Amino acid sequence: MSGTPGLVTAADYSEAMSVVRRAKSVLALLILLMLVLQIAVFFMARYEVFPIPAWGLSASDSTTQPITTGSDRLTDVMHYVTGVTLLGGIGLGIVLAMVLMIILHIMLVGRLIGVSKVASSLVWCLILIVFLFPWQTFMNNAGLTQTDFRVPGVLWTWGELVQRHRFPNDFSAEGWATTILSWFRFVGAPLVAVVLTLMIQLKSNRGIKMALGEDEVLNEVMNQASS
Repeated sequence: MSGTPGLVTAADYSEAMSVVRRAKSVLALLILLMLVLQIAVFFMARYEVFPIPAWGLSASDSTTQPITTGSDRLTDVMHYVTGVTLLGGIGLGIVLAMVLMIILHIMLVGRLIGVSKVASSLVWCLILIVFLFPWQTFMNNAGLTQTDFRVPGVLWTWGELVQRHRFPNDFSAEGWATTILSWFRFVGAPLVAVVLTLMIQLKSNRGIKMALGEDEVLNEVMNQASS
């Protein structure tokens, strides 16, 4: 009977870790969805799947191209989706960091192994939040003009998309830098954030598996050491 409290405590820790692991996986999946949606909206705008009004005009009063009711509605939907991805990416990143902090706290209180993996994931998650934040909106540089360039966040705004999505594919000696920068802005940077999110997910999963005794490599090493 003396070992019963210890077993109950271990089971409670295991259940708590399982709950936060599921929450962490859902949050990481949603962040990936936000990033993929931003890339998809850019390509749809780039290849004119839906009409984009001229800079400074709304979809309803643009005179640069004819807009039907259906396409006008699609433009409004894409505008809304862009806002959702912007706010969702930042908010979900902050919540993911909080969940990782909860996991780390449980592991420290329960003296579980795998702390280093989760701590590393938390640090990378904080870096991801800094990358995702749309710093350009606070630098009066949403258009990324050449004359006053500021390093932006990964997530871009609707105004930035409207102004910059038609950049030319100019790989000449004079224009290659702007072209590469623009492609990186709308596609490359979100892909980097996708890689960071996947790395956070994999590293934290490894730490949780080590804490729950589910890591096959670690179990094999411990069995060999005990024998």
